[in-house]
Amino acid sequence: MKLIGKINKNLDKLMYRRHKFKQAILREYYKIEAKYRYTGLYLFSRFLTGIELVVACLVLLSVLHLTSLINLTFLSSLFDTLPVLSNDINRQLVFSQVSITFIITSLFSLILSLKKEKVLGTSIYTITFAKSIFGNLILVSMAVFALLFLNIFFYIKEKSPEVILPLFLITLGIFSFFILKIILFTNSSKISREKIGSIYIWENRRVIRKGLKDNFLKKRKESEYLFNLSEDTHEKILRRDVEYVRNFYAFERVTNISLYNYKSEIQEYHLEGVRSPDTIEYWIGAIQALLRMELYTDALNQYIRLLNLFIRHEVYISSTELADLLKQIFSAISATKNKVIFEQNKEKMLAAMTSTMKYSYYKINNDFSYTRLGKLNMAIPFAVSDSFLIDYYNIIDKKLDLNELEKSYELSAFFEKIRMISHEVTSLAHLTDVIKSNEMYHEALYSNGNLNLIGDPLSKLIILLIQERKTSRILYFLKHFNNDSIYYSCLIVATKLTSLYFYVEPNKRGVIINNLMMVLTKLIEWNDYQIKIHCYQLRQAAKSGYIENAYSYSSQSLDSRDLEYLSIVRQTVMMRRKEVNIESIDFSNKKLGEIAKLFSEVEKDLLNKAHDKVADDFKENFGVLYLL
Repeated sequence: MKLIGKINKNLDKLMYRRHKFKQAILREYYKIEAKYRYTGLYLFSRFLTGIELVVACLVLLSVLHLTSLINLTFLSSLFDTLPVLSNDINRQLVFSQVSITFIITSLFSLILSLKKEKVLGTSIYTITFAKSIFGNLILVSMAVFALLFLNIFFYIKEKSPEVILPLFLITLGIFSFFILKIILFTNSSKISREKIGSIYIWENRRVIRKGLKDNFLKKRKESEYLFNLSEDTHEKILRRDVEYVRNFYAFERVTNISLYNYKSEIQEYHLEGVRSPDTIEYWIGAIQALLRMELYTDALNQYIRLLNLFIRHEVYISSTELADLLKQIFSAISATKNKVIFEQNKEKMLAAMTSTMKYSYYKINNDFSYTRLGKLNMAIPFAVSDSFLIDYYNIIDKKLDLNELEKSYELSAFFEKIRMISHEVTSLAHLTDVIKSNEMYHEALYSNGNLNLIGDPLSKLIILLIQERKTSRILYFLKHFNNDSIYYSCLIVATKLTSLYFYVEPNKRGVIINNLMMVLTKLIEWNDYQIKIHCYQLRQAAKSGYIENAYSYSSQSLDSRDLEYLSIVRQTVMMRRKEVNIESIDFSNKKLGEIAKLFSEVEKDLLNKAHDKVADDFKENFGVLYLL
């Protein structure tokens, strides 16, 4: 068995290395894409803007030169190459310029209509004339009419006929520029997407890097382009226009490329309390908008995609909005009290819980010491809520109008899914190269993964079942679960029950004793070494402050007041495992002696007998027909 276990562990490590190699290749690809493709597109558009500025300056200088307000030699040489036309031809040019001028002004209505047509949240007008001098329609209108009136003036006065042709050519050039730009961006959605994509990536990068350089108390300015993408997404969600899916793709694409290129900066940026919104913030806001419009399936899909993206990049994003987002989704679905909505979304809800647990891994294992706050020993990432198992349970048990048999089926499926999730979440496949100084922690981590990822929320669910006196449901976990996470949960639950036992009056301890004995009986199955290292892990987490990031969720399972009772639980289980004669021991710790004596009187097959009794009660209530 040890050989098989060693082979499996080596296979897991091999798969992980393969995963890391694949990620490295993808990272290089996206670095190249962001550095050369999108950055190249953005810089090319800025280069064209520079050319436009040069052309605009040349046009202004040419007009001033042609009107004899200034005299520039190189322009004189240029215009001398143009032929001097006859009066008839000049008249035709002036009339043609009148037509071109009014055609240009008529184009303005078409250009304005482009503001209504959007690609990835930004109007085609904005994409076409983004950061362009000629995008200012008022300025262009004044220029073309000024050129027209100048040519009319020169023609009527019959003064400087050689000026008419250059002024006509300038007007024709402006007309050609508008026509070519409109044709280019209205007939090729790919070019439009590539250009706006490059702008989004550049703007997101600017927001992150400028935010890290500025004083963290300085008021931050939002990116106009990213804000427009967010606003368009919200508008489409309100109209229930399915095109909002494309906008979510834009959020994901920009965030993905950004994480491949400067994920450490993004992780640091989100640790700061005051910041301008980036694509991640806008993405979370759009998911909340989906919730408000009761689009629960899409909200869950986007939540899962968001967290899976962070998991793939092994990054933890500190965000108050993200921390409570799953709770908000579950609360919204719970409020509907609708079986159909629950059935449509339950698989997504379970997947969302799995992703949340995997994502929380990076809160306690990522190194934040490189950040500004980390250097000040003040890096406190916001943790996600660990109430999701309770929230899901409450939907089934309290919010849906289910009879007892239907509840039993739904809860059995849920509990079985937790069992499967526990194997997935605590596996080595998602481990990263963490930096931890404690040897005992390393041993706990690499022997069976981070048990607290599933153990903390599971312990809270078991405590809820104990509070509601749902013995049959408690026994489902104690009898059928054998993953290490259930034992980790039992350590927490037993500690809490022991603490409560000594807190209440003796005549109220009966119900506490029954549950405590069942949980302690389950812990006997765990080996001494696992109990030792995980008690140590819980003790370290309880001693540490919030600032030390010792725990992965928004609330601690145990605090420093529980350490005495954790020690009592550990020693009680150890003595029972080693079959120590309790009666022969004179305990200096009276509390330990009391619990140890109570537990020594409990039969080893307590769980089997309790399970059989519950099964008999179930058959008595529902008969044998439930087996159909």
